[in-house]
Amino acid sequence: GNELARWAFEHHGPNNFFWRCFYKDRAGRYWLGDDFGCYMLQLKKNRFQHFFHRKGAEPGQGKAVRGILATAGQLYANLEDNGLFGIDFQSGQSRLIASAGPGRGVGGLALAKSGSLWSGAENELVRIGPARPAMERMEVPFNSWAFCEDERGIMWIGTSDKGLFTLAPGAAAPEPFTRYNGFDGLSSAFVLYIRQDESGTLWACTNNGFYKIDPDKGVLARYWSGGEGPYFLPADNFLHFYTDNGGTFWFATANGLLRAGSKSRDGGSLEPVWDERTGKVFDRAFGLPNDFIYAVYEDRQSKLWMPTDMGIIRMDKKTEAVKTYFVSDGITHNEFNRGAHFRDEKGHLYFGGLNGITAFDPKELNEQLDARADVPLVLTAFQQMDGRSGRIMDRTKELLDTRQIVLRPGDRFFNLELALLSFEEPTLIQYAWKMEGLDKDWNYQNERQLNIAGLPYGSYTLLLKAKAADGQWSNNELAFNIRVLRPWYLQRWFLALSILLTISSVLAYIRLRNRQLIREQKKLQTLVARATEQIEQDKQIIAKQAEGLRRLDKVKSNFFINTSHELRTPLTVILGMTEKLLSEGGDAASGPLQLIRRNGRSLLDLVNQLLDLAKAENNQLKTNLVQGDMANYVRYIAESFHSMANHRNVILRSETRLPGLVMDFDPEKIRQILSNLISNALKFTPSGGEIVLCLDKAESDGVRFMILEVSNTGEGIAPEDLPRIFDRFYQAEHNANKAGGTGIGLALTRELVKLLGGSISATSELGKGAAFSVRLPISNSSALWDMDSEWQAGRGEQLLPETYNLLLPDSPPPETGDSLLIIEDNPDVSAFLRLCLQGHYTLHFADNGRAGIGLALEIVPDLILSDVMMPEKDGFEVVETLKKDERTSHIPIVLLTARADVESRIAGLERGAD
Repeated sequence: GNELARWAFEHHGPNNFFWRCFYKDRAGRYWLGDDFGCYMLQLKKNRFQHFFHRKGAEPGQGKAVRGILATAGQLYANLEDNGLFGIDFQSGQSRLIASAGPGRGVGGLALAKSGSLWSGAENELVRIGPARPAMERMEVPFNSWAFCEDERGIMWIGTSDKGLFTLAPGAAAPEPFTRYNGFDGLSSAFVLYIRQDESGTLWACTNNGFYKIDPDKGVLARYWSGGEGPYFLPADNFLHFYTDNGGTFWFATANGLLRAGSKSRDGGSLEPVWDERTGKVFDRAFGLPNDFIYAVYEDRQSKLWMPTDMGIIRMDKKTEAVKTYFVSDGITHNEFNRGAHFRDEKGHLYFGGLNGITAFDPKELNEQLDARADVPLVLTAFQQMDGRSGRIMDRTKELLDTRQIVLRPGDRFFNLELALLSFEEPTLIQYAWKMEGLDKDWNYQNERQLNIAGLPYGSYTLLLKAKAADGQWSNNELAFNIRVLRPWYLQRWFLALSILLTISSVLAYIRLRNRQLIREQKKLQTLVARATEQIEQDKQIIAKQAEGLRRLDKVKSNFFINTSHELRTPLTVILGMTEKLLSEGGDAASGPLQLIRRNGRSLLDLVNQLLDLAKAENNQLKTNLVQGDMANYVRYIAESFHSMANHRNVILRSETRLPGLVMDFDPEKIRQILSNLISNALKFTPSGGEIVLCLDKAESDGVRFMILEVSNTGEGIAPEDLPRIFDRFYQAEHNANKAGGTGIGLALTRELVKLLGGSISATSELGKGAAFSVRLPISNSSALWDMDSEWQAGRGEQLLPETYNLLLPDSPPPETGDSLLIIEDNPDVSAFLRLCLQGHYTLHFADNGRAGIGLALEIVPDLILSDVMMPEKDGFEVVETLKKDERTSHIPIVLLTARADVESRIAGLERGAD
């Protein structure tokens, strides 16, 4: 202006004070020089207006402002502990309009469409003009902080702790809002701001969320940090909001400034949407001076303005650059208040704080900042470490001319010095740099000097910028191209040459190696040819041997078949004559004849098993299926073995869980299977042992099957013998000498089970016994079989073994007093020996080796006859034990055995047999 001002300088030098020179630069700064140095004087115009401001007020002594309202000529404000005041813009005079009353706080302000001014206070609502009466006070049970007049003229009032109230046109008093629709948090919320959008929807900012309200239907939604899906926003305490032309929501919260996208549901109002693309929180971590944002307004230059607890923030929406204004920049106070903000029709902003109102035109401040953004950023020095000379070289002029930095392999580092030609508090100037092609983000520092070292080989662009003390980034940025050269051994020509030499070497090696491999291949082919010829010869030999084995096996099978057939003829004659003699003779001859018949039948059964095994191997064995009660049939067969079991002092117990099981089966095949399993169990069950027969049924994958299990106590089967226990003619080594056998029964049993479509398995535990399990499928398609009628006809008796109750004729007493001990487990052999020797010796009998040893030590006989293959202890062990005992070592022992081979004879003689 045309005012004359005078400035007094405090000079700490000599008393003589005289200015030597004076200069004004393009930025409007004044430079003054005297005998002691240079001074800068910069005149600043305060772009902020102050209202209700008390200059020099101590903390807590200023005028705290709440509600603000500006009209064409008046500014209204609710001052804490005072009431409603007004200021005339032209005269600057202020006046008290409505006192708040003693101890009453104040709240918001609003101008109704009718021209009435509404002012909130604690438990009071004040209406001023324009109609009569000029002022009306209403006693209300709340403190009014927010006002919003909807399109129907209803005034919506937000309170400090009682939610919402409404005041209809012509109503005498406000009515409490009740349509919370389950969102009861709003009924006790602190409502700070209410606004109606173009669709008629009301939006309320509260201390527990952001609410959507339909004037007729009530509360529709709540957006807050606990909301799920579309109702989530990362804040709870909302103080103000603004929706820009692009539909973006900006929220002033106690946790910073929130930016959220929007979405229109069913063509209605825009609703906030929080997602990763549009959602963002601007807080202290981002760079704001404070998180408590009281309001957010956008000016006509797309800049956002926000009063906070630490100054007024200006933020560029596009660049997100932030500038903060403090008391030192001309505002009334650094801390502002809730609900104390307003924007008039011209776009001027009014923010109320703890010491009056700060008002300003955003356009003027933007222009001021834009002018400051033209401050030049210059390079003042560039130094580079020269790898060849080892010295630091000043190459500033070269860099300014070429704008390019070239680093040779030996150049280790370089540094630059920058200067932003801003002389306002130079210690607050901030510099930023980024190496394009290497860095993703900017690097910030306060030092003017930038040191760069250790750059990888390649090309980069170094970008430099600076920010003045007022927070404005300079528009003048610097850019320098940088090339970091590779050493000669990393140059492209050297790498290409190295690759070429490597490829040549590899090719030469491959060629040499191929020649060597060809020579080795020829040698290998010769060896392979020889080996192939030898293999062919061996194959021919093996084929001849296999053919010989097949012929031998066929001869053996034919021998067994022919021999069996030949044996059946004399056996048939013997059995036939025996039956005839039994029918004609008396009781005296019946015992020996029964013995002949039973052993003849046993031999015939063994011959038949051999024939059946041969037929099974040649797939010539046929089945004769009938449908009958399997459980009943199994019980009949098991009962027929009770006599044999009792004779051996073995318990034969049936645990058939089924009262009946009608199914298809072949009676003869089942008899052979069960007889072989029970006979096998009797052989290997010691005296006092137990055999358990169990019949059950089960179902798997829709298929029913019968389970027949025969288990016995005893020594069991060794693990190494289990896999071969069903092989033809196989006998377990540790049981072979004790129980005997031909190795045919189990082999035939497996073939018969397979013929009936089933399976058989064996399990054993040494020292405890063994168990054989047969599984046969259950079907009911054959003709019914009446087992009882078959049995009555006598046919069933042929299937069962004879009993061991022999009626041998009594003989005269022996001619001598010599005693003879017979150790034999086969009752028929014992009966035969008794028949032959009972007139010559006093006979004593033992049915196993252990019992024979005990009886020999007890009676000390004159002669001992012993079988070799017996349970408990075999004949060899009997001989060895008795010959070592001096009480029985003198007794002659004769071994009776079918094993007449040389090895067995030698084994008996070695142990002392006579």
